[in-house]
Amino acid sequence: MVVKSLSTTTGVPESVLRLLFTIILSYPVSLLYRFTLLRPLKTKWAPFIRNLYVVVTGLALSYFHNGSGIKHTLIATIVTWLFCWIGNIVGNRSLFAIAAFLFNITYLTVGYYVVQTGDYGIDWTMTQCVLCLRMIGFSMDFMDGEKLLKSKSKSSVANIHSKNFISSGPQKVEISTT
Repeated sequence: MVVKSLSTTTGVPESVLRLLFTIILSYPVSLLYRFTLLRPLKTKWAPFIRNLYVVVTGLALSYFHNGSGIKHTLIATIVTWLFCWIGNIVGNRSLFAIAAFLFNITYLTVGYYVVQTGDYGIDWTMTQCVLCLRMIGFSMDFMDGEKLLKSKSKSSVANIHSKNFISSGPQKVEISTT
């Protein structure tokens, strides 16, 4: 409501103001994380607490920016997690990484087609584009983790991306922070 009244007062589109305020709000959120949660915490729950903070604040900022368009973010994240989880169970991460790639690209392309307008607008597809690339990268790192598991030693895998291997199945909270 404040954003809408500010939009009518200034003449700046509401979507632009929401994007600007989301970016501005992300700074105090990241500073709070930096100074309270990034330091060593003396609890076994530290990784979970950090991930939970990122998920809750990320979802709150995303909801402020996208409104009900947040459902697209949740769908893409959950489906990618399911592909990786199933790929880990089946033992064929490559196939499911390709499926995650195809799903994310198709979802984004269909999203662009559905919301296309004559004017450029800031909507859920802008953030979905970034998320699409992150989910594809995550699934590829997860696929590369299978190579690491199959190799006899970690040093035998000569790959520039070897530090990004994900060898174990992702937890729901961990993928939500992606």
